[in-house]
Formats: sequence, C-alpha cells, structure tokens
Amino acid sequence: MSDGEHRLKRLFQARSVAIVGASEKGMRARNAITAMSRTDLDLHLVNRRGDDVLGRSTFRSLTDLVGTGVDVDAAIIFTNTTTSIDVTAEASELGVGGVVVNAGGFAEAGADGQALQERLVRVAGTMPVIGPNCNGIVAPGRGLHLAGSPTDLPIACGRVAFVTHSGATMMPMGIAGVERMVGYSYLVSTGNEAVVDMAEVIDYLSTDPDTSAICLLIETIRNPSAFWAAVDRAIASGKPVLALKNGRSARGQAIAKSHTGAVAGEAWIYESALRQHGVIVANDLVDLADRVVLFDQVPRAKWSRVAGLAVASGSGGFVTMASDVCAEEGVYLPSLDDLTHQIREAVPEAAVVNPLDLTGRAMTDPSVMESVLRTFINSPEVDTVLIQSAVSDGAADALSAFAGPALPVAPETDKLIIVGSIEGGAIGKELQRYRDQGIAVTRGLRATVRALRSMCDFVAFEPARHGTRSDIDPVPRPCEVVTHPSTGQMLGFGATMELLAAHGVPVAPYALIAPSDDESVKLPFGAPYVLKLADVPHRSDIGAVRIGVTDADLPEIIGELRALAERRGEPATVAVQPQYQISSELLVGANSTSELGPVVVVGLGGVFVEVMRQVAGRLAPFEGAEALCMLDEINVGGVLDGPRGTQSWPQDALVDIVRRIGDLAHASEPWLESLDINPMALTPTGIVAVDGLVIVRESCDTELGSAVAAGLASL
Repeated sequence: MSDGEHRLKRLFQARSVAIVGASEKGMRARNAITAMSRTDLDLHLVNRRGDDVLGRSTFRSLTDLVGTGVDVDAAIIFTNTTTSIDVTAEASELGVGGVVVNAGGFAEAGADGQALQERLVRVAGTMPVIGPNCNGIVAPGRGLHLAGSPTDLPIACGRVAFVTHSGATMMPMGIAGVERMVGYSYLVSTGNEAVVDMAEVIDYLSTDPDTSAICLLIETIRNPSAFWAAVDRAIASGKPVLALKNGRSARGQAIAKSHTGAVAGEAWIYESALRQHGVIVANDLVDLADRVVLFDQVPRAKWSRVAGLAVASGSGGFVTMASDVCAEEGVYLPSLDDLTHQIREAVPEAAVVNPLDLTGRAMTDPSVMESVLRTFINSPEVDTVLIQSAVSDGAADALSAFAGPALPVAPETDKLIIVGSIEGGAIGKELQRYRDQGIAVTRGLRATVRALRSMCDFVAFEPARHGTRSDIDPVPRPCEVVTHPSTGQMLGFGATMELLAAHGVPVAPYALIAPSDDESVKLPFGAPYVLKLADVPHRSDIGAVRIGVTDADLPEIIGELRALAERRGEPATVAVQPQYQISSELLVGANSTSELGPVVVVGLGGVFVEVMRQVAGRLAPFEGAEALCMLDEINVGGVLDGPRGTQSWPQDALVDIVRRIGDLAHASEPWLESLDINPMALTPTGIVAVDGLVIVRESCDTELGSAVAAGLASL
C-alpha cells in the first residue's frame, strides 16, 4: 500500500481474486465462482484436494497460488469456522490485500465463538478482514463478487454504496435499486466486524470517486468516535449518508443482539445522533431505497435545496394528494400568483395554484406542458419541478403525450426536473429516455416527496452549525457523594446545586439545615418556602416535600421532615428554598450510559411530558445551534413562546443552559451516570433549576436517569 492510500483500497478495487474453499457443491462458493468467471478479473480457485471446480483448475492452498507469482488482492473464504482462521493467518503472512470471512460461529454464537473471533483478529495482523458471519462485497461496475449471494440478480452499476450489518439485506437492497433505476458502486455486508467495521468502510467510501451517496443498515455502532468521524468526513466531502437503524423495538433489540453479538443501542438515541450529524434517517428498507433515488439519478450540480417545488399534474385528485403529502413531509410549495398570466395563456381554465392541475388538455396537447414547464424554470420562486404522471411504463403513448415535453426543456435549465409516477410499480424501459436527458424518474408520490425532502435536508445541512465542542476541560468528580439504596452513589442536594451553578446553570437559592442545627433558623430569603429532605432521591414518592411553608411553620415542618428521615433511615439534612410562582416547566437530563456516549435530553415538563410526549435528545457536546434545534423540536404549538398571553421562555438563555448541560455531561462522562434537572422552571424573574439529581457512575449496568428515561418512554 502506497503512502496515503486507504488500506481498504486494494481489497475493494481488487483485480486478482482467490476463492478459498471453492467447490461445486457449496452454493455460496459456486455463486462467487460463476459471477466472477464472467469478468476480466484474474480469478483463482483454492481447494485443498486440488480438484477441478466448474471446469477450472485449483490450487491446494494460498501459499501454492502465491508461489506461482500471483499477487492476490482479495480472497473470499468459504470454509468452516476454524479453517477460516487458519486461512486468514496464511493470507496475512502472504501479504494478501484483504479477505472476506463468510463463516459464522464466531461472536454471534456465544462465549466460545467470541474466543474464536479474538483469535481471528490476532492472526489477521494489519490485513483488512470483512466479517466474519457476513455476505461480503459486491461491486457491480467492477464485476467483483466477494460474496455468496446469487448471481442472477440484475443489479446495476451506479453511484450508491450500501453498507449493512445484515448480510441477508444486501441483495434485496440491490433489487430495490433495480425497481427504482438506482445503481450501486458497492454493496457491503460487514457482519461481526471483527477487524473492519462500518466506520472504516464509510471512511473508504468517502474517498471513492465512484460513490456519490452512502446507505447504511445499522444494528449497532461498535466504535462511536470512529463512526461519527467517518460520517462527518463523508458529508464534508459532499456525499449524503442515509441510514436505517435496526432493532428499534425491545424485541428487535434482542434479535439484533443475537444476530451480531452486539447490544443494539437505544433507537431514539441513535436516530437523534444520526440526524445531529446530518444523516438522513429512514423508516425501513423500502424507505431507504426511496430516499436515495435522487442522489444516484441527479448530477451533483443539480442537487436542490427544494426551496420552491412546483408540481404539475393532469388530475385534480392527484394535485390534492400532492398538496397533502408535501405538507406532511415538509416540502415547500410556493405560490404561483406571479405566474398567473403565463399559465393562463397555456391553460385558460386552470386554477393557478400549486400543485397545478393542467386538466385533460395536457394529455392531448403537448404544448400545454411545455409552456408551463418553461414558465416554471424561468421563475425565481421555483427551483424544482415535479411532473406528476398517472401513467408509467406500459402506457408509452400516454406517457409521451403528458411528460414528453420535458425532454426538450430539461437541457435548457440547471433546475431539477422529475417525472414521477403516482403508483409505486417498477420503473421500466420507456422512462429510461427521460433519465438519458438528465430528468429524474421516480415511483410513488410519497416516495418522490421523501426523496426530495432528503435532498433538501442534505443540501441545507451546515456541519459548522451542528459541530461538536472540543474546548471543554474535564470536570473532577465531587467529593460529597451519598450512597442511597434506590440509586447507588449520588451527589447530595448541595453538591448537585453547586455543580450546576459552577457550570453556568442558574439555580434557585437554597439553605441546608443539618441535623444538628437549631430548628429556628434565619434564612437569606423570605417565605413562603419549600422544604424537603436534601439528600434523598425522588422525595415526592415518600412525602418528603412540603410547600407553602411560612416562617411560623418552619420549625414544625423541619421537625416533621427530620422525624420522617429517622423513621425511614434517610439522611436528615433539610433543604429550604423560596417557593416560586412557576409559569411552566421543562425537564432537562443527561446520561452517560448510552453506548454512543453522553446524551442530553430536553422535554416539556409537568403535564406536557405525559400528554404531549415531546422530548428531544442529542449527543453531547454540541453548539448552541443544536440546542436551538432541540427546543424547536419540542415547541409544539408554540408552548415555549408564551401562547395566549402566558410568559415565554427567553430563547437565548434557554439555549445557553441546554448547551452548558451538554458541556457538563461531556466533561463529566468518566464519573457521571445521569443528571436530572426536574423541574427547570420559568419564573417571573427568569429561568432557574429548582431541583436536581446526579447519580455517580458505579458501572454501566444501571438505569437511565428519570429525564432520559422519560425521553425513552415518550419516543
């Protein structure tokens, strides 16, 4: 490998290939032999008996093959688990560019398999290994078929790469591309990722000139920092990353664990983190295939912000559908008021609204569509045009009459023009001529709009606004740790409030009354008061909170709380705070037990968290722009903006607080398990943290803090 060359390049661009375990009886090996025998690859078969396979001679070992002077770029190993390890060791010693290990029985099979996988890693040395327990690598444009999948699938060469943890999904995604006129640069199954993980494959693809978009099917992320760095690099290089997270239900997470030998992460945290890094998130494999269509079909120069979509159809029913779907998917349809005169010249009877119904005239008079298209492409309000057709392949004459006028118009503009079928059937040959003229072709109305929305999101994403912070010093663990049966180690109330205040979070004033202090105390603030047992979690559950306390009642209430503490065996320190007039509440939490790193959650507090279930989460740390996005996500109905004359949350102050909580979570990750501020209260004098609970890490096998748990429950 030359200096600066990616270590996967030789494997992914292999010219000399060995199939180890070549056999006519083994279906997977036979598939690989058949596929690559049709190409100009330098293909060699290895069979320990030396028998001919499918009419081709074989070598007894890789050593024998390399001994003839062949420099093997890649080998795929179709042998049993233990033999695969031996062959991998041999390949590494011989300087093979990389191997694919197809066999299972490794980490996904339990402790014994894990030991075998660790041995595989040791013998691989610095050589790249894809797998084990994987399908492999297919590169349609290169004829490379380092996989055991069938060879009779008409997968096209294109600019989309698909990387999956699940080998069985690799070829169905390829077939989904055929149905959508999407081709692939690579389809890669990484399996158990013993050596090469998804992050390294993404990193390679970010440098690959044949790849313009990367699709992922994720079961777990084993190395978060490397994964995010690779994703960031891909997006910075102008390549969108789209992802489907498998294992979103409890049952799905259990299956994902048994499937890959890794614990599937909490889905909502994954999806929030993916979006935070500019990844387009899909709901299922079909949705993933739909969303990537335009990134393959449309040249980079025509990728659009979709800041103004104009839709033309020949049916009132269809334009109504389009209007609904665009609204639901968040795609903007500008008014056509300024174009009324030009449109009426072409279609006098048309109601000039967007989407535009061209009536049946457009089916019989091509000049109608051509005139409207020219009007659209010359309008500064329109950057994308969708011709919504009710006919597809099989009705060539009708399709030509309606959408054909786009053919002479498309070369005249840099704006994106799409011919989209209403129905979701496979795209056929008649529509290929539109592709040849630079017109995108899509299937299904919602699929088309989602593809547009995905393009919009990618083009509009600004990494600088959503970047993470790197200038944060570690925070040492406070000394005042209390051990409680229900939470384990936690900070006391005073230490919690000091920690928050030290990091710029406004906290409500408080006074601590120790068990030895006199019950007649002087306080630095006036009544009414809130009293509570200071160093007890979830105080309300045991009746350890008193509100509306007057000066006269103070000694008696302190005595009551001390007596309660004595009966329950709780610490008897009492916290006193002024009772605020609270107009609304937020819950703010941080948690460091996610496999992806520290997570910050913000949600509507009080009854809203139960009724509206609006919670947003992000990986920490993050910039203020990301904190603002979180607040936008939970601001349903403008509840943060002071509806109906109520007090509004000061946006700048709230953004700063959320960002600071992210900084604190990141800086405290080695010792912080969870942090809850509940409530973060809006008072007449501003925002204050009224109460907080900090649980100190003992192990990673602990419950999420309540604010984060509320996020999990509500998403």
